[in-house]
Amino acid sequence: MSSSFREDLANLGDSLQDKGWKYFQRPILLGLIMSLATYQLLYHAPVRRLVDIQGEIEASEATVKYAPQYKDLKERLAILYSMLPRTKDPEAWLLNAIRESLREEGIVPISFSPARSTRVEGYRFLSISVNCNASYKQLGSWIARLERGDALMYVDHFELQKRPKTPGVNVSQVTITTVVSEGGPEDGTEGAPQ
Repeated sequence: MSSSFREDLANLGDSLQDKGWKYFQRPILLGLIMSLATYQLLYHAPVRRLVDIQGEIEASEATVKYAPQYKDLKERLAILYSMLPRTKDPEAWLLNAIRESLREEGIVPISFSPARSTRVEGYRFLSISVNCNASYKQLGSWIARLERGDALMYVDHFELQKRPKTPGVNVSQVTITTVVSEGGPEDGTEGAPQ
């Protein structure tokens, strides 16, 4: 140690003995407050800002990485959403759509079941079962017509039985399902992808 530093320590020790700790409380307290303020202003705030910036950078990198996939999924969802029926009476709409498609294929239905509804996270899945007699060609054409239409309808269940007494005519039970938005299907905005 240098001699001046030793002298300063000796003077500090002598002063503490002469005047006591209470005499130095105020300068020590002010020194601690100044040290904490300096830490907050010069170190802590920039470190917190650096952490925030690193989080923003990571979020930006994730956005860049997943943006094309997100855009593709959003477009596909928008297409599917645009195919949902926009009606205040979806059960009647589904029944009429099925009847119209049967008529276009020349199939005469035997019976229709009442519409069944299942709710899943803001959407209703409506299903109607149809019993009919038709040839393979008529059934295939009818199912293709249903599934390629403008509105979202699909065949949920299909059973086919051959009629032994009438060749070429089959008894089938087909369950057709559509999806309807629970919130405002008539305006087409509620539940739409953002």
